[in-house]
Amino acid sequence: MYKQKQFVLLVAKKRSHLQGVLVFKGMHIVVFLMIKNKEMVDMKVAHCFIANNIPFNVIQTPTCIAMAKAISDYGVGYVLPSYSTLRGKLVPDSKTEVEAYIEKVKESWSVTGCTLMSDIWTDVKRKSFLNVVAYSPKGDVFLKSFERSDHRNTGVYIRDTLMSVIDEVGADNVTQIVADNASNYNLAGRLIMADHPHIIKTKCAAHGVQLLLEDYYKKVGWVKAIYNKAKSMYDYLYRHHTVLSLMRQYTGKDLREYSSTRFSSYFLMIQSILEVEDGLRNLVASPDWRGMQLSRTIEAVDVKDIIQGTKFLG
Repeated sequence: MYKQKQFVLLVAKKRSHLQGVLVFKGMHIVVFLMIKNKEMVDMKVAHCFIANNIPFNVIQTPTCIAMAKAISDYGVGYVLPSYSTLRGKLVPDSKTEVEAYIEKVKESWSVTGCTLMSDIWTDVKRKSFLNVVAYSPKGDVFLKSFERSDHRNTGVYIRDTLMSVIDEVGADNVTQIVADNASNYNLAGRLIMADHPHIIKTKCAAHGVQLLLEDYYKKVGWVKAIYNKAKSMYDYLYRHHTVLSLMRQYTGKDLREYSSTRFSSYFLMIQSILEVEDGLRNLVASPDWRGMQLSRTIEAVDVKDIIQGTKFLG
């Protein structure tokens, strides 16, 4: 039987960088040993993202993680689909899969009802959009995005926009509308409830938390002081490749990035710094740090003082 087929068996030793491949040919066994080089694979991933202008946050998405795991599970011999296969078969198949999911979710609305979630955002070109998503126990579905750059954000306009979606979904299938607590959305909610009393307007908890954290940052002095220290640390560590590489070496982690428009990100960044406090203290006390030219700048000295303070970030 060995004369007709070639059998490949992958053998990986635990806690080792050695990976063996046994190839059976006839009555002979040929063993190939390879050294796994994670850094090399990581660089290939980085090159793909950079060359194709793929946003770096894509690597954290469930679909990207699932793709990498599926390729790893498949093992030696996997070949990526061709352009024609991806474009001509896999994309249409994915579309069919999504349409089936959406249809299944919509069928459930007559039983459980659904919640319409809406928000307004502005892109980098200053164009504004009003988005509507339907949520139900069976799942969530993106319904509509209305470009509203030429409209004022009045309660009446938002009411008319949301009513067009409610009419499409079916008023009897809508149980509530979740949106932020701005006056225009509150007015839109009252106008909708006047026509459909069973549809209630509910405040968005996430938006409320953002406002609460914004108040903490702006009105509580010691909170703002801690954030400013954490921000100066983050900016310095991530501004220089040499420093960033050392930080990753001593902490084994990356810090959470902050966003000037998402106040929750301030606190998540601070939490991520506190989780690697010991590693940061070891970093600034190390010969690697002292031997680095960048550690002699005024900014670096300030960061070192913050890290080595009696009360970390205090």
